[in-house]
Amino acid sequence: MADNIILENNSFQYRSSNKAITVDQFNPNDIFLSHLSLKANDINYRPKNTSLRLDQFSFIDKSGFSLHNLGFKAKLDDSSTTISGLELKTNSSWLTVDLKMDYPSIKEFIHFPERTKVDLQMPVLHLALQDALFFKPDLSNDEYFAVATKHPLTGKLEATGTLDDFGIHNLHLTGAAVLW
Repeated sequence: MADNIILENNSFQYRSSNKAITVDQFNPNDIFLSHLSLKANDINYRPKNTSLRLDQFSFIDKSGFSLHNLGFKAKLDDSSTTISGLELKTNSSWLTVDLKMDYPSIKEFIHFPERTKVDLQMPVLHLALQDALFFKPDLSNDEYFAVATKHPLTGKLEATGTLDDFGIHNLHLTGAAVLW
């Protein structure tokens, strides 16, 4: 159990090979994160009952990709997992999510995940395709992608069901979707 974990303005570097350093593109084998901050509270672990409140997780990758903030409340017990108030903000995109998963037991969840009941609520979605350029810069040469970047995909989503029979009950999208 921990009341608070706070990291402010840290750096993290990971390099898995001696290949050339990449700049302007995210490379999972050559990561350098700056301005890394983490603020977590109410961290509790007991067998079959865990909870966490992540108030802030943010960083800037050397590629220029920035996670402005990730925050949520999470609870895991023997029969459910809840992630509430999840807010994710990047350079150009953001979303909010509430997720509830119900299962008979952790053991059933591990061995038969398809039986898990899911309730997904995404009341805010703003997806700007520009963020993809940090991971695949050559997309900028695609004329359709270039047009789509001018129209962010916005909307909301509500979906429920089991992992093997997941139904979208309410989907409202505007923006880039009109190009399809």
